[in-house]
Amino acid sequence: MEKANTKGHEAQPKSSGAPRVERLHIEVIDRAYAAVLAARTPAERAWMIDDCHRSARILLAAGERARHPDWSDQQIRLAVSKRLVDGAD
Repeated sequence: MEKANTKGHEAQPKSSGAPRVERLHIEVIDRAYAAVLAARTPAERAWMIDDCHRSARILLAAGERARHPDWSDQQIRLAVSKRLVDGAD
């Protein structure tokens, strides 16, 4: 069997002439973490998502600034937005 690719799918062996079929890899949430989330209100879970998104933007911006110290703030914001929408390059 081929090695799993980076998009969370595991590739099936190729056969001659047959279309390529991928098996979906589903990650199951840890029971302890599921209990923590279940104890939160919908508003608290929304805040958690917002905090994670904000942290991701900060970390991505820091990485872009390190790779491109000559870029303007607008170029950094655009690169971060593109990474969040399109995924990693």
